[in-house]
Amino acid sequence: MIGKLDMFLNYIYFDPSPIFFTIPGINWPVAWYGLLFAFGVYLTYLGTRKLCREFFLERHQFFEGDIISFERLIMSLRDDKHGKFLESFKSTLSNDLKTYIDSWNCHTEITLGFKEQIVKAFNQFLETGEDPGQIDILTVYGKAIELSPLKKESLKRRFRFEMLLKGSFVSLKEKAEQICEKIMFHVVWAVTLGARLAHIVFYENLTTYLANPSRIFKVWEGGLASHGAFLFGVLAVLFFMNRYKKSARPLKCIDMLDAIFLMSFVAFFFIRIGNLINQEILGIETTVSWGVVFGHPADGVFGAIRHPVQIYEAFSYLFVWVVFYKIRKKYLFITPGFMTFSLCSVGLSLRFFWEFFKIEQSAHALSYLTMGQILTMPGILIGLYGLIKVYKKSKRRPFSKTAL
Repeated sequence: MIGKLDMFLNYIYFDPSPIFFTIPGINWPVAWYGLLFAFGVYLTYLGTRKLCREFFLERHQFFEGDIISFERLIMSLRDDKHGKFLESFKSTLSNDLKTYIDSWNCHTEITLGFKEQIVKAFNQFLETGEDPGQIDILTVYGKAIELSPLKKESLKRRFRFEMLLKGSFVSLKEKAEQICEKIMFHVVWAVTLGARLAHIVFYENLTTYLANPSRIFKVWEGGLASHGAFLFGVLAVLFFMNRYKKSARPLKCIDMLDAIFLMSFVAFFFIRIGNLINQEILGIETTVSWGVVFGHPADGVFGAIRHPVQIYEAFSYLFVWVVFYKIRKKYLFITPGFMTFSLCSVGLSLRFFWEFFKIEQSAHALSYLTMGQILTMPGILIGLYGLIKVYKKSKRRPFSKTAL
């Protein structure tokens, strides 16, 4: 049982237990908030991985970072048992490349010039090479892909190379998975750290944490500020993309931010539901018939009929995700940065609006605006400024059904 939920004439009584279950043996309580937070992050990872796969399938040309081992690649190209497709590819190579492949030995360091030329040769063959034969994209990728006939043929050649030269190349699916696993590791830790620090600095009395430092690490009990998560999350993406930019090509930092920003709204939904169960981030008092009376409110004020602002905010974020995900699915070309800056301005504007329905959460209360509204304003301005830059860069067409 989550708790007790009773409907009366003019309000709803809500008093769930914040603990989902207790792990037997070690007697460790697993909180609903922590469970929902983890589930939201996991869905964000799955969605980001899916968007990255689609990105790489659309832009499937070879890059130097896609080649796991040039030594193995050369040995495979020397092998005459790979059939007609590879023979056709080798026939398109320049005499210099053929000579290099035939004369190379394991004691010779592979030159940068050869790496650049062989990657260029593969990409030329993707565009103009021989028919790759019957390859069902649905079988290889797991779903149908909306691409032009020429791009589909090019993608099939890429798949054929991955099959014939397995171990020499990283596949597009593996590339997306590796990048997303690495970046989500960075982002989750950065988001949790940033959110916790921001909550302690801007919303709590710092001296209480200094007196009992172990409380800082109890994130499963709640107490995470989205503003710190936003800042540290962006910094983590910038750090990651700079560190792994060679293996991530052609994925750029702004492309990754577009994907993560879009999918993070799913996590926001589950986090706000966790806040509801924790009976925190409480609404102001109201007389509406759907007002909620919490059994154990975080502010200790019992019997007050409040706006269920956690639900308002959660479903507004879910609605934003649905709208922008449909835009992402409908349009082939979306200017990089459009998703990031649009979601930044829209999401934070919603946060600013819903703050009017919340009691002040911060120990450092101000008279006119809540701490949440003050911390939200810079993000809204950054989002609007970035959106204007994207709009100008895209020649007033930030998204269209055909590539520009």
